Amino acid sequence: MDGIALSKLIGPILIFSMSLGMGMSMVANDIKRILVYPKAVTLGSINQLIILPLVGFLIATMLDLTPEISIGIMLLTFCPGGVGSNVMSLLARGDAALSVTLTFVSSCVIVLTLPILTNMTLQHFSGEESAIVFPVGNTIQRVFLITMLPIGIGMLIRRCYPEFALKAQVYVRNTGFILMALLIVGIVVKEFDMILSYAGIAGWASLLLCSSTMLIGFFSSKILNLSRAQCIAICIEVGMQNSALAILISAMLGKEAFAIPAIITTIIASSFCLILIIIGNIQARKESSTYHSTRSAEVL
Repeated sequence: MDGIALSKLIGPILIFSMSLGMGMSMVANDIKRILVYPKAVTLGSINQLIILPLVGFLIATMLDLTPEISIGIMLLTFCPGGVGSNVMSLLARGDAALSVTLTFVSSCVIVLTLPILTNMTLQHFSGEESAIVFPVGNTIQRVFLITMLPIGIGMLIRRCYPEFALKAQVYVRNTGFILMALLIVGIVVKEFDMILSYAGIAGWASLLLCSSTMLIGFFSSKILNLSRAQCIAICIEVGMQNSALAILISAMLGKEAFAIPAIITTIIASSFCLILIIIGNIQARKESSTYHSTRSAEVL
């Protein structure tokens, strides 16, 4: 079984399970938050859906990447967010609720934008005559079935059986993470020589994409005077993409090389998020210590 067959086998199950787990974690307030906190949600969505692809296009153009890696970078930027970013935001003491809302918004939008933008990318980087045929209508249906449908099912379960959903979401989400690890390891083992040949240029491109988008997400949030927790959430949401979906689309296109940026970015983004988790927890403890000291002084 090659990397493409492995991705087609595990990818849909992986994305469905993680989307189901996300739905189980959502409540009505997560959707209402779009209206309650319009500034944070709007900024995060603009960064994810507009700025992220633009940065990816600049990187692919300026670094003079191969067509395969350029397309892989662009595919990754068309798949923002994901359950992984929600978990990282929670661990980094970011606004986890905002993170979930942003992932929900982007999941709704990319059902339509992902197939259309992918077709445009294939034509631009592969050449109009040699562009790979990518069925937009069929892809819209498939993306809906593995993202929006399980999110909706998960939300319904949460509404009807809240206690069960709270317990089950952990196992469902963990299943997704295990499958993600198996998928990446499997692809690396099966396609090691090919990945090694592209690793140098793809690594620099992925590093630049991840670092630049995280910085843009954080400082744009700072400029708009969002809270520390909101800044962290948007930073992670913009810098950490849905690699599983990008890998699956690469498999649908029949090109393992398209998945290389997604695999490398997963490692880089996870490393950056680990740093944010450490910094976020240190800052949270300092703020908590300052608050308790102030309260003690007021009592005295």
